[in-house]
Amino acid sequence: MTRQEAKIFGILGGGISYSLSPQIFRILFDKFGLPHGYYLFDIAEKNPGKFIESAKLLGVSGFNVTVPFKCSIMSHLDTLHRTASDSHSVNLVKAHNGSLTGYNTDIFGIREVFREMGLSACANKRILIIGAGGTGRTALRFFQSKRARNITIVNRSRRRLGSLLQAFGFDGSSGTVRAYESSRLKTKLGDAEWDIVFNATPVPTEQIIPSSSFSPDSVIFEAAYRSNRRSSLADRTVGGIDMLIYQALRGFEIFTASKIKDYDALKTEIKRSVAK
Repeated sequence: MTRQEAKIFGILGGGISYSLSPQIFRILFDKFGLPHGYYLFDIAEKNPGKFIESAKLLGVSGFNVTVPFKCSIMSHLDTLHRTASDSHSVNLVKAHNGSLTGYNTDIFGIREVFREMGLSACANKRILIIGAGGTGRTALRFFQSKRARNITIVNRSRRRLGSLLQAFGFDGSSGTVRAYESSRLKTKLGDAEWDIVFNATPVPTEQIIPSSSFSPDSVIFEAAYRSNRRSSLADRTVGGIDMLIYQALRGFEIFTASKIKDYDALKTEIKRSVAK
């Protein structure tokens, strides 16, 4: 077999020393016999424009994108894959012939977690999305694809909430989607019970939503994977590390043009390694 040329990959974000992505991708590169490297691109600037210029000059072949750049990076890219344009969020960028294309593999990660749970029908579920950043946008797109008809979005910042509504073409008060600032959730919805809570913020759900909002069958999807403070809801909490690994597997395929035969088996293998 002809040895491949080593390529540079990484993850772009701010304050991301905790990220497990380098470990996950290095495991994948070793497993598939690839000589590539994967690094943290941890930058303090709010605008990713300078990083984009540097990445092109250095010949970076691709990078994942995390907070706070999943939305702001979109205007700096040459093209958007349908997954990114539909979700109005980018978490992966691939370089090809000097052009940068944005993708969204988070939606794949969310879909695979729900598939594992056997929870594919969402049309009649009462859904609450906490957070209006890139991951919150992706969650909204996922539930739209599942024909969900009762979605509420809450976010601390009115500006970011308004940006999400504008991107998706909603007014926030009618149809299948309602949106509120977090401070108004209690007065607007009282003690509403939720079938699915998708928390796209790093703050544990139990610190945001009162216990009266959950039934014994409620599912809490915590997108953040580094908090260990969710003890009271642990038995019904999903997401986190599983979503991270699934989206990384899809990203690996995009980066390397490889094909993974068994996502579930490889996810389980990687999860055992990174959880040590």
